[in-house]
Amino acid sequence: MVRCLYHSTIQEFINTSSETLLGMFINNYHGNALTTTNESWSNEIEIMRETLLPWKFENGQIIFEYDIPRLGKRIDVVLLLRGIIFCIEFKFGEKIYFNLTLSRLWIMLLI
Repeated sequence: MVRCLYHSTIQEFINTSSETLLGMFINNYHGNALTTTNESWSNEIEIMRETLLPWKFENGQIIFEYDIPRLGKRIDVVLLLRGIIFCIEFKFGEKIYFNLTLSRLWIMLLI
């Protein structure tokens, strides 16, 4: 059972075109991806590609849209790098961050 939309090494992620990555996300998504969803994924891909470029040759992994079992939640990006697990949550277009958003962040940090 696959619990994410995409996973690969950092080098493979950087070497794959943004269009190909977005196509993989859309194909692996379990529902109909909205235009706003596709735009968010495109932004996430570009941000992560730029951010990870200095670590292109590191032995790391990147995972997008990881499902958290039994919670019904997803982590936008999980980055495994140098023995550290980074859980990254993107919020595009948000003007106000609610306590629920902060609570979700703490839940993900505690898992």
